[in-house]
Amino acid sequence: MIIALYYVSTIRDRGILPRAPRNIASVFSGSFGLDAAEEVWAGEELSVEAVVDALVSLVDKSVIISVSRPTGMRYRLLEPLRQYGRRRLCQSGQEAVACARHLGFYLEFATEANAGLLGADQVSLLARQQEELPNLRSALERCLTTP
Repeated sequence: MIIALYYVSTIRDRGILPRAPRNIASVFSGSFGLDAAEEVWAGEELSVEAVVDALVSLVDKSVIISVSRPTGMRYRLLEPLRQYGRRRLCQSGQEAVACARHLGFYLEFATEANAGLLGADQVSLLARQQEELPNLRSALERCLTTP
């Protein structure tokens, strides 16, 4: 079934899931926001606008689930597809690049959130941090285990 869902996707969409360097959906743990997808997926081969188009297309195909939260729209790759995509990312040799982009985004997120915790946006920042906790943990673990 996973392979069938993979081949149902258009060629453009397949760039997000199975082919490096854009197979970055699999580096997210749990859900992620559009800002994270844009920062982590976009690069020399994929513009920010193309990220949005591809994300919408994958949501339309139910490969990625979208959920509206008080903190904004969140996206989540189905776990079997995330595992499959992660294997493909590892095979492509681009896992380090994808993980570095993920780490960079969440390092910046944590730094900005920490600076704003004593301000007027404290409640919304804490809610967003709660949503991002799986990704923050994943990024921290990567820092502690990768030389």
